[in-house]
Amino acid sequence: MGSGGRVHSFALLAVWLAGCVDAQSYRCGATARCIRGGVTGTCEPEGFCSFPDPACPRGRWAPLSPRAGTCVGDGPGVDAALPDAALPDADLVDRLDVDAAPPVLDGGNASCYSRLTSRVTHSCIVRSDGSAFCWGRDGYNQLGGRPSLGPGVPLRGDPPTTARIIAGEVGAEHTALLDADGHMWCVGANFNGQCGDGTTTSHFGDYASPRTATPAAELTGITMIAAGRWHTCVLAGGQIYCTGANDEAQVGYATPVTEPNRTWSVNVAPVAVTGATALVAGQYHTCALVAAGAVTCWGDNDGLQLGRMPATDSLVPMQVAGITGATRLALGGEHSCALVGTEVWCWGNNDRGQLGDFTASRATPMRITSLPPVVSLAAGGQHTCAVSDAGKVLCWGDNTVSQLGQPAIAGDNRSRTPLEVPAIGDALEVSAGDDFTCVLRRAGVSCWGRNDSSQLGAASPGESALPIPVQLTCP
Repeated sequence: MGSGGRVHSFALLAVWLAGCVDAQSYRCGATARCIRGGVTGTCEPEGFCSFPDPACPRGRWAPLSPRAGTCVGDGPGVDAALPDAALPDADLVDRLDVDAAPPVLDGGNASCYSRLTSRVTHSCIVRSDGSAFCWGRDGYNQLGGRPSLGPGVPLRGDPPTTARIIAGEVGAEHTALLDADGHMWCVGANFNGQCGDGTTTSHFGDYASPRTATPAAELTGITMIAAGRWHTCVLAGGQIYCTGANDEAQVGYATPVTEPNRTWSVNVAPVAVTGATALVAGQYHTCALVAAGAVTCWGDNDGLQLGRMPATDSLVPMQVAGITGATRLALGGEHSCALVGTEVWCWGNNDRGQLGDFTASRATPMRITSLPPVVSLAAGGQHTCAVSDAGKVLCWGDNTVSQLGQPAIAGDNRSRTPLEVPAIGDALEVSAGDDFTCVLRRAGVSCWGRNDSSQLGAASPGESALPIPVQLTCP
């Protein structure tokens, strides 16, 4: 399907945010960013900090990293660089659509919030105490709390687990939370089977868990999750399992291809990818990082976002030529980017300049040469943003609703070259929704762009080019 008939959604790199100790992000691109209590640690190859510990010859993994508390070198490393997707349908068209702003608390810092994920119209953040808060559009109770109390009221997700929530991913109208015991909990829309529980019944505040087909049992041992517009993928036991809509081959199985596909809903077999170290879902395509930092992708290829010609969808995962050494991926509506060292390489649809240059849409990855060294990367529907090693935020692509952090740009309101977001010099991580952007700063979290569903963490204005602070404090 061509992009003209769709509302663009997105996939961003799921953002791994701050440790509770001192507002320091323990995701890293350089050792200089690993500082905790005045002690300098090490930026490990997996992209997380470790710190000296007499009991660990190579140091101990930082709090809130995927292997927090264990010694570096104990077992295989885990790099959880992750991702994202989009908008609605309705199996309950008369359901109240409520927008809720995120928690506005009394301190103005994000030191005890660990992982943030944003999509088209809602966002969730995981707190260091293992709880999760969600805000934005709530048409299917995808915020996870009930009853909804109206605009401006945060909702705390409350899945039936005693384990800590360690990660979250959001799709168009569903939310998936991962707990420390390897269980996924899904709430919200499920009419494409995106919760993977064997049904197409949406979950209005009640949580479901993915199940395998044979034997019919809960899928456990999950280490990563990724949510696209109407599909969800997990990494469990070294295998990738996907569930949900398959109209663009995004689940990687030869299941009936229809639109919409409301029949396939159960994980039946792993996707044909081995050695995955990270999992990312785009709007209608999915990618994984594999050995040596290579990238393999499947699903929708209308914009050449799979990195291959011709522009036809693919059920078969295929390696993107020209990319090795990647440590993170960011998938947009119809474009894909990879962080290789501190360089950004992008490919796919470039109609709004989201690839950061003046080329046409392309399958070949190219480096954005005008960027400084980059430590964090995120892709929205038709825009892309990065954090430099100096803490600056730079964005490029579509600016229709100020998602680049700029007032209207002369001409067609887009930029094919990176533009610095004013007044930010302390950025740690960036995330991107369909047409809004959020960043974790040492001073807290700030967002800009579209705000018609409180996605900036405020009830108003309707959009903003200026970063709006989201007040977050330790529990």
